[in-house]
Amino acid sequence: MTMYYHATSQTWFHQQTNKITIPFGQSYLLYKDYGQSVAFPIKIRSKSSVTLVGILTSRNEKGKLLVNARLFKQIQREILQNGGISFIFSLQDIEYDEIDGIVYEPESDSWLETRFPLPSIVYNRIIHRQEEKSETFQDMTTYFAQHQIPFFNPCFMDKWELYEALKQNPILSPCLPFTQKIENKNTLVNMLTTYSSAYVKQITSSQGEGISLIKLNPDSSVLRKNASSTIKFPSISELWREHENWASHHIIQEHILTDMYQGHKYDLRVMAHSDGKLYNVTGIGIRLAGKEKITTHVKRGGSVLPFEKIKHRVNEQKVQEIVTECGKCLSDRFGWMGEFTLDLGLSTEGDLFLFEINSKPMKFDEEGIEEERIKSLVKIFTSN
Repeated sequence: MTMYYHATSQTWFHQQTNKITIPFGQSYLLYKDYGQSVAFPIKIRSKSSVTLVGILTSRNEKGKLLVNARLFKQIQREILQNGGISFIFSLQDIEYDEIDGIVYEPESDSWLETRFPLPSIVYNRIIHRQEEKSETFQDMTTYFAQHQIPFFNPCFMDKWELYEALKQNPILSPCLPFTQKIENKNTLVNMLTTYSSAYVKQITSSQGEGISLIKLNPDSSVLRKNASSTIKFPSISELWREHENWASHHIIQEHILTDMYQGHKYDLRVMAHSDGKLYNVTGIGIRLAGKEKITTHVKRGGSVLPFEKIKHRVNEQKVQEIVTECGKCLSDRFGWMGEFTLDLGLSTEGDLFLFEINSKPMKFDEEGIEEERIKSLVKIFTSN
């Protein structure tokens, strides 16, 4: 089937010879005989309806939509082959039962400004945490809920809130490094005297940004290492004097000694998806830390290692169990979390530890995993 968009009348329509009415998002595609229009060929499979996916993003200071072009183009190409179409919009674009946005047209490799009815499902890719705290965002989520429109991945998660949610789960709790929210100097004293070394992380950071490794030496001095420098402080008190800004905005996490590959520490990056009922591993990648680096993130000196290199060391059944429990826990606490990534570490004893969860995953470097991700997303979109 081919559906069309007529820019002058801002109308979506079809020209099927049987002139049927086709469900389209929260509205319908009607037969029309308009003139010049943009065509979107769609493969309708088992159901005679068109799934309409609204991808919610942010705007910059100049009002331009912030588009993850590669991801959104891949989604569009895949969903057009599976009975749907996607478009991009922001919080400012909703007006009653219509939404102004942009749609990707693969044949011309271009973006078109269009108007859509309310979508079948909303995929939340908002970029700024503060935007999700706004009254406009809250009003929008309430509006979609009133119209029974599924809202996919409802929010960013901060590290402390996430830890408090996961530690209530009896299966996940043993997989979590002990973590505290930094309140004052005593928090550092308690952690370092118990574990001798720990990671300090910004509650709202991602991709290794702002992380520090601190280590208590036998002479009571403290070594603090981050992405750019290593500094030795005479005492915990001196460290605290320099970093009092850690209070309330950072967590401190037990340092787990992890397995090594050719002298480098590594983490597992696990992509996971849900169809609303089951949570499954979509793919596993490995990130290898650079020499003398404290994180494995590629943008901070890490590198990609094929999973096959260490596959024999990993209990994949346990990885799946962690994914299943995380999916249930996150969705119970935050709302339907249909897509997320996990950072897992393998201890020197062979135990899996959960370090991070990201509810707004970026592109995977492994093309095979990224392809499976797109397929999983579209399957979720078209089955709801």
